[in-house]
Amino acid sequence: MEPQPLLELQVHLMNGNTHRFVEQGPERAQKVIEQVQVRVFAQPGLIIAGSTQVVAYPGSALAGISIITDPPCTELLHLGVPNPDSRVVPEEITEEEYRRQRQAWACSTPGEPLMLLHETEMSSGHRFWLRVHIPEVAGGFHERTFLHNLFSLPCLACHRLGGGVRIWNRAHIVRQTFHPRIEVPTSAWLIEPVDE
Repeated sequence: MEPQPLLELQVHLMNGNTHRFVEQGPERAQKVIEQVQVRVFAQPGLIIAGSTQVVAYPGSALAGISIITDPPCTELLHLGVPNPDSRVVPEEITEEEYRRQRQAWACSTPGEPLMLLHETEMSSGHRFWLRVHIPEVAGGFHERTFLHNLFSLPCLACHRLGGGVRIWNRAHIVRQTFHPRIEVPTSAWLIEPVDE
């Protein structure tokens, strides 16, 4: 039986494929983690060099990257947060958990804690579900600013279901649905969605 790798890297492509890479050496594993940065998806390409082969990906083909270490390299979570001091970081949940928790939370109340649920769809059709624990709902301006700036950062980082960190390419996110309803900008179109 092979030992557990110090680092597992999963490269998620726009065509739905996922390629896995592993590293056993602590120095090389740390070097890979240090090379992951906020503009990882804006690079012309990502080149991964193993001992016997080199794999190259065009930056535009990258949907996301998962970094699995034990303990998790949580310092990478700051890549998808507009305020690095914020402790509000999304965590992946299952679709079943999303649907169950969606029934429990009907609305947000300013000054109260909130569990904000996201359903995210990629241009490849891949969907994933996130939960964010917000200690206190600010209401109004803060929520409208959040929605207005939703796609301003190049990536969305979250705790990976099963451990580790996932970093998604916002350029390939085609939809995010939030529940419960939060305050929206005045430019929002007010019309009811039809659940499919």
